[in-house]
Amino acid sequence: SKVLVNCRNWQILKTHVKESAKVDMALLKKEQASELFMLHAFKHGNHVTNDLKIISMEIIKACGGLPLSLEVLGCYLCGIHDLEIWE
Repeated sequence: SKVLVNCRNWQILKTHVKESAKVDMALLKKEQASELFMLHAFKHGNHVTNDLKIISMEIIKACGGLPLSLEVLGCYLCGIHDLEIWE
């Protein structure tokens, strides 16, 4: 088994993870991040309301260009229409 940990602050993990196991991820640019998130969040061709577009941009910004975060959140939110969950 392997455990994948996604963290921006290496100092937090340093005492628990060997330096040789560390992998620095390349961050996506804003356009790439938006495309990746939208691909996963709206893959069923769901109609994107203005409210969902606004919240999507906030989510994309909060993910900071990290591909795994964008994919996981996009997949989780796919098909959910409740704005409270999105927020």
